[in-house]
Amino acid sequence: MPQSGYWERIRNSRTTRRRALGGAAAAGVGAVALAAVGCGGGDEEGGGGGAPPDASGMLGERIDTTKDAKPGGTFQGLTTADVTSFDPLTSPSFTTQIMSGWVYSRLLKVIPGYKAGSAGDVEGDLAESYEVSGDKLQVTLKLRQNAKWDARAPTSGRSRVAA
Repeated sequence: MPQSGYWERIRNSRTTRRRALGGAAAAGVGAVALAAVGCGGGDEEGGGGGAPPDASGMLGERIDTTKDAKPGGTFQGLTTADVTSFDPLTSPSFTTQIMSGWVYSRLLKVIPGYKAGSAGDVEGDLAESYEVSGDKLQVTLKLRQNAKWDARAPTSGRSRVAA
C-alpha cells in the first residue's frame, strides 16, 4: 500500500515555468526589501550606523572605565551549568575551565587588548621570564621568586615551587 505523505507529493509534483518565475520574482522582491531596510537613512556626515542622541536626558553618558580596571575584587555573574568542581586538572567541564581561568594563576597569560581585540602576545603570570628554543619545541620558564599560594588554609601562603 503506497503512502502519499507530504514529501511524497512534493517529490512527485511538477513545477511549471509560471510557478518557478513567480518564486524567483518573490525572492527578488524580498531581497530588495531587505536591502532597503539595511541601508537605513543616516545623517549628512555619513555616520548613519550609530544610535540617535538622547533628547530626553534620561540616559547617562557612556564612559570607558577599562583603563581603571585592577586585578582582584569580586566577579558577580551566573552560569546555568552545573560546576562539578573547581579543579581544572581533573574536571572535563567547560564551565570549570572558564571559572578556573578567572581564579588560578597560569604560567603565561595573553595580554588583553584595550578598545580592540588582543594581539595574541603573551606575558608571564607565574613565570618571571621565559624563552623558546630555536626549533620551538621547548619552552624554559623561570618562576617568580615571590609566587605564593593564598594566605588562607590549607595552602597558608606557602611559596610555589616547580619540580
